[in-house]
Amino acid sequence: MPAIRELPENSAVAVERAADLLFLIAERGDASLTDLARAIGSSGSAVHRILTALKNKGLIQQTTENGPYSMSWSIFVLTQRLSARADLRKISRPHMVSLRDRTAETVTLSVRTGFERICIDQVEGLHEVRWHQQIGQISPMYTGATGKALLAFLEPGERAEFFRTV
Repeated sequence: MPAIRELPENSAVAVERAADLLFLIAERGDASLTDLARAIGSSGSAVHRILTALKNKGLIQQTTENGPYSMSWSIFVLTQRLSARADLRKISRPHMVSLRDRTAETVTLSVRTGFERICIDQVEGLHEVRWHQQIGQISPMYTGATGKALLAFLEPGERAEFFRTV
């Protein structure tokens, strides 16, 4: 999940909190109102109002009236729209398989979003013991070889901005 950070003055706080909540629910699978409020540092009533709005829009769901919140299948519609636009996975896949076959190691494909990276595809290595990253996992750019490669090719101004934020 992207780090929960101080909100700029011109931010729509409720929208920022809603996004934080969606990422938390996606990360945790199921989450209670209390846990979510504690995680984002907001009151239970404020979080409940945001969760109600997200539920009304079909982005999250509850299996019981007071049960935990989880992602709704309508999120799939949003991700499918993005996947349909991005041929990156399809174009990269043969190269990833070739690299894996030459090295027998796991190959991942990550994209940058802000100063984080998201794993969008993976070809598992051939060794019995191998590394695995969850598709959709968000990681800081300063971790792992992929993140360091992304950092290395930032424009100088962006790189300076990155180092001011960590």
